[in-house]
Amino acid sequence: MADEGGLPHLVDLAVNAVAGRRLPQKGSAAPQFMQWWQDPSVKHKLASTRRTALPLIKACGAGKAAGVRILDCTGGWGVDAATLAAAGATVDIIERNPIMAQLLADILQQAHLASDLGPLLRGQVGGLWQGEASAVLHATTPSSTAATAEVHQLWPSIPHSLGGTPPSGPPSGPPSGPPSGPPSAPPSGPWDVLYIDAMFPPRGKASANVKLPAQWLHAIAAQEAIHSLPAEHPARADLCAALASTPLSGMGGLLGQAMGPLATLVGSAAEADNVSPADALAAPLVQAALDSPIRRVVLKRPSSASPFPLPKPDSGDANLPAFSVQGKSVRFDVYQRPWLQHAC
Repeated sequence: MADEGGLPHLVDLAVNAVAGRRLPQKGSAAPQFMQWWQDPSVKHKLASTRRTALPLIKACGAGKAAGVRILDCTGGWGVDAATLAAAGATVDIIERNPIMAQLLADILQQAHLASDLGPLLRGQVGGLWQGEASAVLHATTPSSTAATAEVHQLWPSIPHSLGGTPPSGPPSGPPSGPPSGPPSAPPSGPWDVLYIDAMFPPRGKASANVKLPAQWLHAIAAQEAIHSLPAEHPARADLCAALASTPLSGMGGLLGQAMGPLATLVGSAAEADNVSPADALAAPLVQAALDSPIRRVVLKRPSSASPFPLPKPDSGDANLPAFSVQGKSVRFDVYQRPWLQHAC
């Protein structure tokens, strides 16, 4: 399938098609992807009595205090948000990619209906919004809230205030996409923690060995990156052709190819020495998080990667993490500003 510009669609929610194959389920693509939440390693994270020892939980401080409020700025497949909710935190999610956001909304719907997963979410996922997290983070004053107009709530299907009482039962039905009328209210905090799992720099040939969820994430991100290039961009035609012919296992490499032109197009950060296109594209969100009035910001990084490349401050090391929590293959860099109001 292709759009009017000739760009193939790997995932088309309108017909429930994935890579050109119609899904057997009617009305929702979630069962195709829900299986990843059923993975034993994921369910162990949600059910383990020692979940507070998980690096993610340690980094976010979700296991040491009750009622920690977290904004997950990069929802993805929602596993990290579910892990934080299972540790007792209240988690709001923003996902920028509209396809990923719709799939995640369906997954959340399925998870809350599943008898083996619903009880594990001891905290709550307060809501899922589709849009730019940086717009929400910039909207700290009434005069700056206009930027959040394109942030739409997808789940639960009945919007509720974070300060009020969420629906007592599961959502009434799967969301059908962004509302056609006026947008619902964006998430408004206050949050104790901002969590960012920005796209890692693709690993070249090794990307074929990543797990299936990451391969699909690469594919959907590659589709979006190529779609974001102007029709007249010299690289777009070749990238479109590659998108239609590249196997799923090779989508990480294709994403890497698409990120370079896109990063150069959207800003000059990619031109700086030793800054990968992936980091350049994530820089506006990371900077918005660090400029926000939230005391703790947690960035997920590859274990071997250096700290996120931020502009050097005039003095001191304010743009370096206060500490890091090491996992098996990833690292969580924690930025803390103790002088800010909301603490965890």
